[in-house]
Amino acid sequence: MSELGSDVKQETNEYLIFKSICHNSEKYKLYYYISSKYFFCYSECHNMSIYDLIMKIKKCEFKDAFNLLKDIVGNLDRPFIGFGDNEFIEDLDDIEVPELKEIDKPFLYNMYLKKEIKEWSEEGISYEVQQKFKIRYDLKGNRAIIPVFDDNGKTIGIRTRNFNPRDIERRGKYIPLFYGDKCYNFPTSSMLYGLNITKQNILKYKKIIITEGEKSVLKGDEYYPNGNCCVAMLGSNLSKVHKKIILDLANGDKSFEVIMAMDKEFEIYDSQERIEYEKKIIKNLDGLNQYCKCSYIVDKEGLLDMKDSPLDKGKKIFESLIKSRKLIN
Repeated sequence: MSELGSDVKQETNEYLIFKSICHNSEKYKLYYYISSKYFFCYSECHNMSIYDLIMKIKKCEFKDAFNLLKDIVGNLDRPFIGFGDNEFIEDLDDIEVPELKEIDKPFLYNMYLKKEIKEWSEEGISYEVQQKFKIRYDLKGNRAIIPVFDDNGKTIGIRTRNFNPRDIERRGKYIPLFYGDKCYNFPTSSMLYGLNITKQNILKYKKIIITEGEKSVLKGDEYYPNGNCCVAMLGSNLSKVHKKIILDLANGDKSFEVIMAMDKEFEIYDSQERIEYEKKIIKNLDGLNQYCKCSYIVDKEGLLDMKDSPLDKGKKIFESLIKSRKLIN
């Protein structure tokens, strides 16, 4: 962190606090949690691995971040544990999906109320679907409590969705749950939200729809209660581990389809913003298209507003968007 440009403001047994150098800020809102070995920026960037942080600061690709970290650690005369002297692995077949640890209180979310999240109900997510995904409500904090499970149903983390404007401004909409002296964050780049619910449909229909946030997965279940194929990256970047999870689901079947349904990031279709948006999606799918069928949704007709998920405007519009999806050759 010193090499990247930040001193340590505070150090405890649980975390270290650094400047938010991830977005070039002088404020000390970047926390490193020792148990999870992940950073969390309370201003803008939220959950990050050390590689994510380096890529943001240096505006580089993963391989460059990997080599930079290796150089820094090497100059400190310390072993680069877990990598040895091997070349960086590029082939998705060689990626290993880590087994994520269960949190120390796997049923902690059950301490909160089984109460309808009205803000989500107004957006078309019923109480029944909220309960299917075990969403709870924190009355005191006015926030949704979102447990996160691996595909076998093991509790690997808990997120919260703030609704108070002040909390959103200070901390952001989505942050990990803090309970006592613990933070229940987890590596979002190593799992796909909702897979514990939608896995059997994905295998049945040979199709997976990749979205950005939890709400899109819940809306997918609202539209297709017995056929939801949605999962969420909990961000906008499809990691190599995400891709390996998808390849394992495809199991060598080249007819298996991966559909990217990312939030809209352009106002006008005939614009440079739309071109950059499509480049970003195609880059996310890089490497997958040699193993399976890949496509993505782009709003040509202006059916969505800026920052909308393709599932935000109802089932009819979603089906129109998915019918006109673009196939990557």
